[in-house]
Amino acid sequence: MRRQILSGLLLALLASTVPPGHLVAQPPPPSPARAAYDAGAKAYDADRFAEAARLFHTAYGLEPLPVYLFNAARAEQRGLQLAEAERDYLRLLALPDLPAEMRDRVALHLDEIRTTRAGLQARTAPAWRAPVGVSSVAAGGVAVVVGAVLVGVALADDSALTADLGDKGADGLYRGLDYAAYAARKDGIERNHRLGHGLLWGGAVVAGLGSWIWLGGSKSPAASSTANVRLLPAGQGLVLRGQF
Repeated sequence: MRRQILSGLLLALLASTVPPGHLVAQPPPPSPARAAYDAGAKAYDADRFAEAARLFHTAYGLEPLPVYLFNAARAEQRGLQLAEAERDYLRLLALPDLPAEMRDRVALHLDEIRTTRAGLQARTAPAWRAPVGVSSVAAGGVAVVVGAVLVGVALADDSALTADLGDKGADGLYRGLDYAAYAARKDGIERNHRLGHGLLWGGAVVAGLGSWIWLGGSKSPAASSTANVRLLPAGQGLVLRGQF
């Protein structure tokens, strides 16, 4: 009898220390909305912003939490889908129960979109700038070369004229030039001199203007933008630090 009682107590003790498998608590699976959100967060961290925005939109369609739509707009903004990001930010502002902190952040990001859009428009060169600029530089360069040649010819002719005026014969007398020949040569020298200087200055101005048209339209921004963005769990949005 005593042996039966001891056996029963031993079995009861073993049963209490090793609980059956069906009694072990298992974490509930995430909701479809949260699963889409988590996948979007992974895509965002990997800089796949278009995919992240699509997944955040899926999460918002399944469960309309403002943080889902906010992060979708943020992914679109990071991917330079500015029109889509602006649309989603405005949808957030239309929500009557949007928290004040998120409303302020949405207004801040809308200002960033306007600034980014203005910068992109300023840095986008019209199609005509490159050909017009290159043609102007080429024409100005040709004018400068021709002007330099004319000025050089004028200086050489002037030196030759001066030498002819001081030329002495074998008898030691200055031969000189008659007035008509002197006047004709002097007029030609002055004409080449004026034309050469005009081409030099005009060509330099045209080439400089062409360079400004050409390079000014395709100039890259001098300052680079840096940012540190971190997504927070659902319901808390994200943290953004940086310079844009």
